[in-house]
Amino acid sequence: MAFASLFSWIRLSDLLTFEDSSRRTAASLFAERKRLRNPATVRSSGRLAPAKFNKGPQLMTAEYESFLTDEVKDLIGVESAWSAYSEPISTSEVRRFVHAIVDDNPVYYDEVYARGTKYGEVVCPPLYASFAFRRAYGTPDPLDRLKTDRDWDAYGGGGAYRQVLPRVPHGFQRMVNGGSEIDLYKRLRPGKRVRTKVRYHDIRERIGKTGPMAIVITETMFQDDDGDLIARARQTAIFR
Repeated sequence: MAFASLFSWIRLSDLLTFEDSSRRTAASLFAERKRLRNPATVRSSGRLAPAKFNKGPQLMTAEYESFLTDEVKDLIGVESAWSAYSEPISTSEVRRFVHAIVDDNPVYYDEVYARGTKYGEVVCPPLYASFAFRRAYGTPDPLDRLKTDRDWDAYGGGGAYRQVLPRVPHGFQRMVNGGSEIDLYKRLRPGKRVRTKVRYHDIRERIGKTGPMAIVITETMFQDDDGDLIARARQTAIFR
């Protein structure tokens, strides 16, 4: 018992010593960080503040060769052929989408209710057309391309512009989603088949504080099998 008590006391003593040391270390680090935040302290101590990227247009001519050549500019307006979705819009798929967006509007499933609305029949949620793509039977899994192309992200499940439009040779490695906007023209109805066409709406170059970047804006048009325009969506991708 005496040995066990002595062992417990030693372990407790070590723990208290470690805790006290940790507090002193944390306090000293906090004080150092506070001191370095003061510009006068940084200058007097001889430490260097983080350098800011502020070369502006000089970078374009001195260190960076613009990718926005005439060849790249000619890609603006290049578009794909129309591509039809693999199957018509099903009520079951719409049901799953309605559950996902938590919008239990009866116009999406109740035919009696829908006949009393301005649509006169059951319709799909406004943004459903852009999420209705399904890979057809017998087509390759888009993720298989990762085996030979590490930059491939399978965006859009196989129906995205990266498959049908030539790549923009900007040379950047990272991509950031710059946002999307969509114009809606007509409600899609179950049983209809959607087709899409995509084009390069604009390709821009910008020099920011952290360096150059490419801004690629694509435009996708959605039609039903009556030939009516359902929606027009624009997506901005920022490459750095």
